Amino acid sequence: MKQLVRGFNLLKRTVGMGGGVIALLWAVGCAQPKPETSTAQAVVTPTAQVALVKAEFVGSAACAGCHPAESDLYKTSNHAATLHDFTKSDLKKAVPPEGKIPRTQMLLKSHGDAFQLARIGHEEKTLPIQLAMGSGKTGVTYVSVLEDQSLIEMRESWFPKTKSWYRTPDMRPLKPTEPGILLQGKTARLCLSCHAVTLPDNALIPEKKFYGVGCESCHGAGSTHVTAMQASSRTSIYMDRLKTWGGEKSVQLCGKCHRSVAPVTGIGAGFTNLFQAPGLMKSKCFSQSKDTLSCITCHNPHTNTEKNESVYVKACLQCHSTPTGTPTVLKPFRIVVCPVNAKEKCIGCHMPTVPVRPNTGLTTKMADHFIRKPERSLAEK
Repeated sequence: MKQLVRGFNLLKRTVGMGGGVIALLWAVGCAQPKPETSTAQAVVTPTAQVALVKAEFVGSAACAGCHPAESDLYKTSNHAATLHDFTKSDLKKAVPPEGKIPRTQMLLKSHGDAFQLARIGHEEKTLPIQLAMGSGKTGVTYVSVLEDQSLIEMRESWFPKTKSWYRTPDMRPLKPTEPGILLQGKTARLCLSCHAVTLPDNALIPEKKFYGVGCESCHGAGSTHVTAMQASSRTSIYMDRLKTWGGEKSVQLCGKCHRSVAPVTGIGAGFTNLFQAPGLMKSKCFSQSKDTLSCITCHNPHTNTEKNESVYVKACLQCHSTPTGTPTVLKPFRIVVCPVNAKEKCIGCHMPTVPVRPNTGLTTKMADHFIRKPERSLAEK
């Protein structure tokens, strides 16, 4: 405890603690503040199940008995691995190197299995770093959780694949002696809630069984459902099936962590390739789909993003294979077939893969989810 207090005092001297500054989320880092209605429970509470309002979270392992296929996929997914203890035993090969962190006057030091942060020249004063956010697919950002439900998001993130430190995305400019930015209260909880199923009422570090984005992150608290299923009750309480949701509601669910979908209009160049939900909602494919197109049209949320482009082409051809200028019951919108290539290579032209942070040295690329004609450049967005 004394060590934590000393670390917090160090932080107050090294970080200008005015208001908390919030970094936008794209692959690592934290999301900007969201309106009250965008919390996980507000979005995902099943609409026809009043009994679930009082349900408690039980963890994804409780779902495996009845949903083994989805559970097996989920266990190996990046969603399941998006929160870790910042320890050698938990992170294994993804542990960053000890020593001076580039572009800072800060040192990363191990303390047994755990890690601490210290300022060069003041190594006796340390700040414990408890959590690692991110699966390691791109980058991992580290967090120090303080006593008063505040946290420090470290200024530099570690990218295991390139074995390099990069500035945490959208981190404001800091002095070399500043370890990161302070997030407090609701903002701190929102940051961690995108990496955990649920948080304790009066703390920021979740129970281990709630680490990662789990079943209940999308389907809501499941205790009453699990109890009813185990009892083979004829009045069983069922969870919502996301496939029955409209497109906008489904995208909003994903958007609570993959960027809020509220500020869709006026998105600037280079923005829609960072934040998939606003990009998709800006697309004509979305606006003209009569609320049928969503993230799960192309992606299975139980597993990782498919690398085989033919999977996405197949999704495109569900609507773009048979031309019609007249909406029908089955396709309540006008269908246009690509005049250049009507059967393949849709993604490279209409959703180009581009660097997420041009001119920063960061090599990470993503498909721009603003679906558009190839002649519309990023600068024209």
